[in-house]
Amino acid sequence: MSTHTYVRKTIGTALANPSDGDPTLMARVAAALPGKGFTARFDGTVADLVFADLLTGAEIVALDAAYAAWEPEDLTTLKSDLCTQIDQEVDARFERGPGFEFPPSTGIYYSFSLPAQAKWSGLYALRAHPAITYPIRINTYDDTGYIDIPDADTVESMYLCLAGTVMAYLNAGVGAKSAVQASTTRAAAEAAADAYLNP
Repeated sequence: MSTHTYVRKTIGTALANPSDGDPTLMARVAAALPGKGFTARFDGTVADLVFADLLTGAEIVALDAAYAAWEPEDLTTLKSDLCTQIDQEVDARFERGPGFEFPPSTGIYYSFSLPAQAKWSGLYALRAHPAITYPIRINTYDDTGYIDIPDADTVESMYLCLAGTVMAYLNAGVGAKSAVQASTTRAAAEAAADAYLNP
């Protein structure tokens, strides 16, 4: 009579390094069945768990619950979900501020929220139009101060500061998504996203 318990589970995506196993799944199994020694072998999209002794019915239920909570998913789907989260975080950072700094190195910031970007684009396009009269007053990001823009050249200077800051934020998001897409395991994809989402 066998004194071991063999359990086979499927995983969403074949591991790049099967010998490393899937740390998340193995940690969940260990937490669900504390003190139960087991080994795991990963082959393609299959994980074979071998427990050193027989599991009771209640322990099998606990193991199944741990596996269900793990929710293995296709790596392509996970990457898509993580990239969506990064896109949402990029937009959220525009709203949270602190905005773009002008003049540079002064610690004075102006909003670069998405509505503010649209307004700046409009002002930049019309900066030399005869209908535009100067000075134009713009409040700082926190509304504790303001600038009276004296002329079209200053509009252009401020707009270029805005554009440079926006591009830096966008490029950071693009870099994070590229790192996610280059990942070959769930753990690597999640780590790449987390580095951006939770700096």
